[in-house]
Amino acid sequence: LLAPVYASLDEIGVSLRVILILAMAAQVGVTCWRGWFLMRRRIAC
Repeated sequence: LLAPVYASLDEIGVSLRVILILAMAAQVGVTCWRGWFLMRRRIAC
């Protein structure tokens, strides 16, 4: 009787993990882009 509940909880866990990974990747991407932008601006000056 609890098997469907556990299955849905597992799916929620997987989707939460994917969201967390995407959020981390976005944070890293923004940080890298900002650093590259600042570096390019410093070289241009």
